[in-house]
Amino acid sequence: MILSTLSVVNGVLERHWKEFKSSAISDTIIDLNFRTIEDSRELDRVLNRNTKSRRKHSDHLVPAWCVSGVDPLTGENTLEGVQVKPDTPSSDKKGKLQKYIGATGANTAPLFLNTGIENFWKAIIEDKSKPVLITEGAKKAGAGLALGIPTISIPGVTTCRKNGRLHYWLEAFAGFGRTFYLAFDADIIDKRPVQYALISLARDLSATGSKVMIITLPSLELKGMDDFIATKGGDEFKKLIDEASTIEEWKKELDEKRKAQEIEFDDEERKSRMSRAYKIISQGWGDSIRLNTLKKYIEFDNSRMDLDLLKLYIALEFDMDISKEDAHSIVMSIAKANAYNPVVEYLDDLEARFPSPDLSILNNLALRYFGTNDPLHNTYIKKSLIAAVSRARRPGEKAEDICVLVGEQGLRKSTFWKELFGADWFTDELSDSSEKDELMKLHYFWGIELAEIEHIYKKKDVSSFKKFLSNTVDPFRIPYDREIKEHPRACLLVATSNEQELLNDPTGSRRFFVVPVLKEIPIEELIRERDLIWAAANQLYQMGHQWWLTRAESAQQAEANKDYQTSDPWEEKVLSFIRGRDWVTTHDILFTALGIETGRQDIMSQKRVAGIMKINGWHKQRKWIDGHALQTWVRKVEKTSGSCGSCGSNQSAQGFEHDPHTKTYVDHVDHIEPDKVSFVTNEQFSDPHDPHTKTYVDHLEPSHSKNDPHDPHDPHTFQTFPEKNSVQHEPTEKPNTISSKKDFNFWLIDPTPLSLHIATHLGDIICTATPVATILNAAKMPGGYECLMTWQWPTGGQAQTTVGLTEAGDFEEGAKKIAKEWLKKQEPWQPQVNRDAMYGGELVKIVGRWQGKWQVELSSGRFQYVRANQLSQPKNP
Repeated sequence: MILSTLSVVNGVLERHWKEFKSSAISDTIIDLNFRTIEDSRELDRVLNRNTKSRRKHSDHLVPAWCVSGVDPLTGENTLEGVQVKPDTPSSDKKGKLQKYIGATGANTAPLFLNTGIENFWKAIIEDKSKPVLITEGAKKAGAGLALGIPTISIPGVTTCRKNGRLHYWLEAFAGFGRTFYLAFDADIIDKRPVQYALISLARDLSATGSKVMIITLPSLELKGMDDFIATKGGDEFKKLIDEASTIEEWKKELDEKRKAQEIEFDDEERKSRMSRAYKIISQGWGDSIRLNTLKKYIEFDNSRMDLDLLKLYIALEFDMDISKEDAHSIVMSIAKANAYNPVVEYLDDLEARFPSPDLSILNNLALRYFGTNDPLHNTYIKKSLIAAVSRARRPGEKAEDICVLVGEQGLRKSTFWKELFGADWFTDELSDSSEKDELMKLHYFWGIELAEIEHIYKKKDVSSFKKFLSNTVDPFRIPYDREIKEHPRACLLVATSNEQELLNDPTGSRRFFVVPVLKEIPIEELIRERDLIWAAANQLYQMGHQWWLTRAESAQQAEANKDYQTSDPWEEKVLSFIRGRDWVTTHDILFTALGIETGRQDIMSQKRVAGIMKINGWHKQRKWIDGHALQTWVRKVEKTSGSCGSCGSNQSAQGFEHDPHTKTYVDHVDHIEPDKVSFVTNEQFSDPHDPHTKTYVDHLEPSHSKNDPHDPHDPHTFQTFPEKNSVQHEPTEKPNTISSKKDFNFWLIDPTPLSLHIATHLGDIICTATPVATILNAAKMPGGYECLMTWQWPTGGQAQTTVGLTEAGDFEEGAKKIAKEWLKKQEPWQPQVNRDAMYGGELVKIVGRWQGKWQVELSSGRFQYVRANQLSQPKNP
């Protein structure tokens, strides 16, 4: 093959092919792994990136060559570890030139090139006697593989390891009997941060039982192993492998060279002593210094740095004396530039290891671990897990609910929370004090257990405890800071209790997710499944699942929490006394029901009575009694709002309860999140093409005689309904239910309402039809009735409209239609993957989600990430 006569060789531009061959890469390795990309759209897909401009792709990056490899565990092609080198390098936000580019938003991963040999990498994993070479860059890995040496490429010496944990692909190769050779550029001796990172990588590999050797390239002109192989040949490089140093030998040699060198300064440009110190320390320690934002301390080489000895460390390392305060300021500045959260790193690592986790593992956690098969309890656990991920990734997110495990002693409830969050990121030693040290504990851990929560709940004032749970930030001053700062919470509060009666808030306990523990918790199974559980919870969070209860779930919670409410010995006497009463005073209860004299009725006794009354549905209201305005307790009545008011009748419910022939319709509508009640009006649901719902209010010719047996009600009483005022009517007999009658002639005999119940997942929608006038205009609806149709919504509130009906089918069909439209209005539109949406006036397709943003495909075929508030519902979804 004569390259000079070809512009493209097997999908690779001629100049790119020459570049690969100059790095001593074999034709087979090039064909299987490298290619040229000239289409900017294709490059965007490979790099998972889009520009902010809707009309512009990464045109400035093409042409470019791209290299991708295989998954070493399966042998399948993957874009993990993909590298792209544009012909014209671009600059990053800091102005630094980027010769190589990786995928946007992806975790760094090693690159395993395809050798053309089936199961090549799996065989290397299984045979620990074969040495493995690790280098930086795809071309260097290709040169090593061309010599028959298993060579892995990593994006940089500081990558593919987090918080002392190797990338899981590298872990698969490590173990007793394995020897790793690290071959990095010859100029590494001049990059002290890289030297520290190389030592850390070697230490992590050695911790697995592997042996680590360092290959030293002798020439700065041939600084890369591919340059050396291409110039000196493979045999000479294999000699370097034979002469490789142990990590201890390399460190000793490094120390000797370092002592012989002097760090140069430009004294004319840098007069500040502190500035020179910053430069020296930054060059010397660099990325080895990091700020752990969870634990709020500085780490050096993944170990906590003792700041009390910081001045001494600097003197010994750099032979330089600076003040303790200057030393702290310099190191803190460097550490903040390398800040990280270990929990987020853990979740990111899970996301890389399990890109498509099994979400079904979260569907029965309550049953498998606690022995309860109530779906609500599993909902509690799932939402708590998502809330924990949310708090870790976005500190300060609202997560005021607390999951409480309730059961006998010895069931390992606290151990469950400890193993779930991890011992290093969990504590159960939070007291009920509001001192600074206790507040700081909230910001040192991911999971915090309130053990025996009933004791804390009883000691604290209910209002202050609820406020404590609801807080999203805590103001305090951490050590070495000069001022108080607000710190967003990154933790999730959980709890345990041995007591059945633990809730004592008379206004409600919506913040408590109480889960009964009915068996000993299998902790060993939890340890095995922990990573899979958090991977699934992280995936649900990334998909946008909410971690708070829906309105329907909240209603179930309120009922379930009654089993855990504290009881008061006065309650039985109080309830017996107020039975049958419409109102009562606190003094009446204390004096008459409980026999407490007026002089002994203190604040505590009044609060106990108030708690009993609130729990049982009474509320305070001022009433005029004998010319005096007194505070009384009255029964709480569910209020309806909107322009329609309320008829105050409950006869439809009575008809449903006692009449087995009432028809029920079930709408299978899932995952509706009910918003505020939408009240129908005539205009909303009047369809000129549908006679079943058409209104005739403007065309009626009713008889106004109240003595007319066919029109027993005055139609004018139904024409207006005062805002926010309920018109109370005397209860009537049980309403009729829909039967096989073909018309409404029976209303001539019995003018009571019809009733229809429509069962939905939000509760029953109750619809009634009440005759208010006969329709005498035979041309429109002969023999029909003008009826007041009323819908009572399960979420509260109601709606009314006046329609003309002739047959039972009209009522039945019209009621179902409007009920379905109401249900549809309860579902707020929200972005979802594979759903159409409007973006900037253009219809787009939602294809993915990443880091809180939605990826959409535009009509031009380009992909772009946008915020949720930039998307809206299509006009014709």
